[in-house]
Amino acid sequence: MTTIVAPFGNWRSPLQSQALFARSSAPMYPCWHQGALYWLEARAEERGRQVLMRRGSDGREQCLTPNPYNIRSRVHEYGGKCFVLFADSVIFCHFDDQRLYRQALDPDASPEALTPARNADGSTSRFADLIVNLDQTWIIGVVEREYDGREHLNSIAAIRLDAEPADREPLHLVTDADFVAAPVLSPDGRRLAWLQWSHPHMPWDSSSIEAADLIDVDDALVIARRQRVAGGDAMAVCEPQFMPDGALLFAMDYESGIDPADDFWNLHVAAPEVRRLTADHAEYGAAHWVFGETRTLPLDGSVLSVRTVDGSDEVVTIDLENGRSVVHDNEFVGFRQLAPLPIGALEGIAQPAALMIAASAEHEPALVRFEPDTARFEILKQAKPLLPTIDVSTARAITFATRDGGSAHAFYYAPRNSRYSGQQGALPPLMVLVHGGPTTCASREFAATKQYWTTRGFAVLDVNHRGSTGFGRGYRQALRGCWGEIDVADVADAVHYATGTGLADPGRICIRGGSAGGYVVLRALTCFPELFSCGACYYGIGNLVMLAETTHKFESHYTDGLIGEVFAADSARLANSRYHARSPIFAMHRVRTPLILFQGSQDAVVSPQVSREVVDILKQNNVLHEYVEYPHEGHGFRSADVRIDALSREVHFYNNVLQLDIKVD
Repeated sequence: MTTIVAPFGNWRSPLQSQALFARSSAPMYPCWHQGALYWLEARAEERGRQVLMRRGSDGREQCLTPNPYNIRSRVHEYGGKCFVLFADSVIFCHFDDQRLYRQALDPDASPEALTPARNADGSTSRFADLIVNLDQTWIIGVVEREYDGREHLNSIAAIRLDAEPADREPLHLVTDADFVAAPVLSPDGRRLAWLQWSHPHMPWDSSSIEAADLIDVDDALVIARRQRVAGGDAMAVCEPQFMPDGALLFAMDYESGIDPADDFWNLHVAAPEVRRLTADHAEYGAAHWVFGETRTLPLDGSVLSVRTVDGSDEVVTIDLENGRSVVHDNEFVGFRQLAPLPIGALEGIAQPAALMIAASAEHEPALVRFEPDTARFEILKQAKPLLPTIDVSTARAITFATRDGGSAHAFYYAPRNSRYSGQQGALPPLMVLVHGGPTTCASREFAATKQYWTTRGFAVLDVNHRGSTGFGRGYRQALRGCWGEIDVADVADAVHYATGTGLADPGRICIRGGSAGGYVVLRALTCFPELFSCGACYYGIGNLVMLAETTHKFESHYTDGLIGEVFAADSARLANSRYHARSPIFAMHRVRTPLILFQGSQDAVVSPQVSREVVDILKQNNVLHEYVEYPHEGHGFRSADVRIDALSREVHFYNNVLQLDIKVD
């Protein structure tokens, strides 16, 4: 096929915006129950409504969640897994009222409310990380009680399934920490373990694994002989799992400065004394932002686990006796949400196996089964490819020098479209992506939005600035006290690397990010006003003072550590405060870069007034800008129509600024 020679950035893409956003999400939270495969999926055409799907032995797929029910939690505002299957039922948290509902596993069954609309103290409850005890009389999980005018309360709580509706208010078992997550039961049902942490820490800074006996006394659950298993100051733990023999498995890192392996989330076993199982320069854990992102699965005599090495995932089995690991080579680059698959569950399974969500560099995430004894991966469900492989741009990992003598990481994607080639001697415009968190990470996984730009002749630079996970505790903690400084400088240094090595046109640099990534966009445009040609900020942070005053409980002290100053409303507004110094809003007079901003009116993480304040100053300073606020969206857009509209507006904005001629199909 003859290729068309056309300017970079003006190529016509085989990707259409409808294809990007108007189909159901990849499967989430797979599990096997009573001879059938279950998973959750989000339906873009229904404003992101999340439903439970089932595939039976006949291969037929059914949606079990009737409209308008939506299986989605608001615990910590980011939610995560909030349903559990047991017997012939599913129990789930419904997004609209956050109550628990019980529904028979029948598409025609109607869900029945399991918890009250309001608790006796006037609060309402949200739920996540649900489990059912062995005799199926109690459901246990994370509960966040929401109050008007005061901080929410988080706990591990239990609800008696056979109680009268009036008596189903959660019974709170663990209430002494600001946050709890990941409750797990021992195989005999007698021990409960969980993850907890408290202000001002985040779970990846300092956290602990706790365990206790679980006793049913007079129709009430109580905990006894509670102990701290591991963790504490300057130690981060995650991924608690009980082994078949009752030993407790978890990942932990700590600031010892003795062994380089201490810098990474390595696996440990408490049986009852704690011993390190692995000593790798790899991350077996991950930052706890959402519930249910399980990365370890105990097996008889071994552990199946996901570990991250230099920002990329691999699946390994680890021998419990000697800690030796076997890496299972495969086509995938990202893994999450591991779940057990019992012997005989699917044809040909004679040994314990696993379900998981696996993502490749060339296709959307798939629901797969993995058999450790044969190292075989089998795709059970995956959407049809959005792009032919010939048009997919795959990541090239780069490490670049930073201005302070350190180093940082990024993934570079070259323009790629089989129908086009760039003009000889020309360089492509560069789309710089900044992830959120800021303690999350960019990955090599296929992402349609990245391919949207590369197939149009853009190069894409996805930056893992210092503070990102996947590179060890030291790299992650380097951002503490330096938010808005080293991350922004790392982004600028990544751009200089790309332009200095001939990977992109230095005169056409765009920057794009959401949430904490949106903060970096705004900060970069004030710190490096000559570097960027235009920017796109999705629900970003302009005023750190306003953010600290209005954000939700989970992140209410996050800025203290990131900024390196405990927030005080009066002093934070003074010019000598780090909150003032690092708030883009107070340096907007330096911005001359055209900017488009997007915001959800229902955002509880970054309040709409934070974005509106930025827009007011852009107006005053006569900076070319566009502002779009969507009335029914929160922190992260879910509706297909909204996501298509936002992309269309962003593309048109770039057209005007960069004088391109790209169209949204």
